[in-house]
Amino acid sequence: MRKNIIAAIQDVFNIDKLLVKAVSSLSGGLCLSGEGPCGGYLAGLIIISFYFGRDRDNFSRLGYIVKSSKIGLELNQYFLDKYGSIYCKDIQKKLFGRQFNLLNNDDFSEFERMGGHDIKCPEVVGNSAVWAVEVLLRNKAIVI
Repeated sequence: MRKNIIAAIQDVFNIDKLLVKAVSSLSGGLCLSGEGPCGGYLAGLIIISFYFGRDRDNFSRLGYIVKSSKIGLELNQYFLDKYGSIYCKDIQKKLFGRQFNLLNNDDFSEFERMGGHDIKCPEVVGNSAVWAVEVLLRNKAIVI
């Protein structure tokens, strides 16, 4: 069964189940286009914001944005160190030697043939999940 970062973290920590549904369009670099940030990266930021972002009652308090942004930059640095980018197309180029438009049948077939959903992207999502949890632990959002 394929999992996303939120579902993986949700298996261990108490996170709203609706978040899994809410991040569906983030996959494959936004809407499977490969043109946006990595979906695993974005989901990691959502998890960080879930713990450190502002809620509706504090919407006008910008300090929450600054705090979650500074903490989110820790995840950003993990991606830059490992993949050189947060963008799906750049990560695809690093892992596959080329980028894919996953809405294109030929591209999708080649992506699958090259281990896209079996090896490569699950590794990226797994790394992002580990890194997001490390960030949460380091910043004391969760305590084990």
